[in-house]
Amino acid sequence: MPNLMPILGLCLVMLAASASAQDQAAATRAIDLAQSRYEQSQALGFAWVATAQRLRAAREALAGGQAQQAAELAGQAQSLADASIAQAERESVDWRTRSPMGVR
Repeated sequence: MPNLMPILGLCLVMLAASASAQDQAAATRAIDLAQSRYEQSQALGFAWVATAQRLRAAREALAGGQAQQAAELAGQAQSLADASIAQAERESVDWRTRSPMGVR
C-alpha cells in the first residue's frame, strides 16, 4: 500500500488555499457593500466617523491577511452606515417638531 500522506497533505493545502481565497473574496464584497452604504450616508450629510474608522480597520485587516476579521469589521461598518441613514431619514421629518415656529 503506497503512502498516502503526501497526497492527503497536498489536498488539505489546496482546500485551505481555496477557503482562504473565498474568505478574501467575501471580505472584499463586505467592504465594498459597507463603503457603498457609507457613501450613501455621506450624501445625506449624516456620515459617522466611527463608520470610516471601521472601514479603514477592515481594509487593514484584509491587507494583513485577516479576512475573517475584515469581514466582521466591514459588517460593523455597514451596520453603522445603515443606522446613520436611518437617522437621516428620521431627521428629515422630526426636525419640524423641534422648530420654534412649528414649521410643517
